[in-house]
Amino acid sequence: DASEFRIVTKSGEVRWVRAVGRPEFDVSQQRVVRFIGATQDITEHKHAEEELKIQQAYLDQLFENAPEGIVLLDTEDRVLRVNREFIRMFGYTPADAVNRPINELIVPEDRLDEGWELTYKLTHGQGVHTETVRRHKDGRRLHVSVVGAPVRIGSGQIAAYAIYRDITERKIAEEALHQSQQQY
Repeated sequence: DASEFRIVTKSGEVRWVRAVGRPEFDVSQQRVVRFIGATQDITEHKHAEEELKIQQAYLDQLFENAPEGIVLLDTEDRVLRVNREFIRMFGYTPADAVNRPINELIVPEDRLDEGWELTYKLTHGQGVHTETVRRHKDGRRLHVSVVGAPVRIGSGQIAAYAIYRDITERKIAEEALHQSQQQY
């Protein structure tokens, strides 16, 4: 078994090492006669791990606390993760949403063709930006701005983000303005 240790060198530098070893027994004397092992400096690995944890914390906080509803989708359009604002905006808990196709969750029946078109673009590496209508869990319709972006590693796509902003109040105000202008 390997063990990791934090050590301080003679110069005062803190380093991390991984030690691996095994005892050799002398059966006739019933005792350990030597210990064979190796020690490896893993300081850079530890620093990289810590940096990765920090970056993950930044991204998790941004994802969870964004003022827009955000959903992370796999390449088959299934929900991997939703943030707090998505839950508030659409009424679906993470348990309700995860592993379900986004179009099944929030796209109204009369907008499914549009939903599938956006899905196709996203799953084929294209970004999307549009205003449309989506459905709350209780059936209410919401006007939303949607921005979608593929997530890539190298040349391969691994997921996509869809970011929703509720623009219902703006759309109602625009319609009221339009109605009042037509009366004059």
